[in-house]
Amino acid sequence: MHPARAKILSQNVERMGIKNTVVTNETPERLAERFPSFFDRILVDAPCSGEGMFRKDEEAREHWSLENVGEICASRQIDILKSAATMLKPGGRLVYSTCTFSPRGTRRHNESL
Repeated sequence: MHPARAKILSQNVERMGIKNTVVTNETPERLAERFPSFFDRILVDAPCSGEGMFRKDEEAREHWSLENVGEICASRQIDILKSAATMLKPGGRLVYSTCTFSPRGTRRHNESL
């Protein structure tokens, strides 16, 4: 969790004029405990493997590994999705966003959900 990312997201939400929005910087598990079946819509901006940053960030390329994408990152994203689903009202809409595009990470998501 990075407070700076939450601040940027809050600024984008405000700039776009989006209403009835809450931007949090809390663990998904703690949020799910407090808000079961609470939200009509949830946008998950999941932490990624950094693959979408390869073009402009050399450090992202240096830290990339199959272990990070296939195990650590994919597991973290699955846990976040499960918590988000817990907070979604029946018939609600969940939008999931990440820049991970590795087939290995995607396969793990599909198998777990």
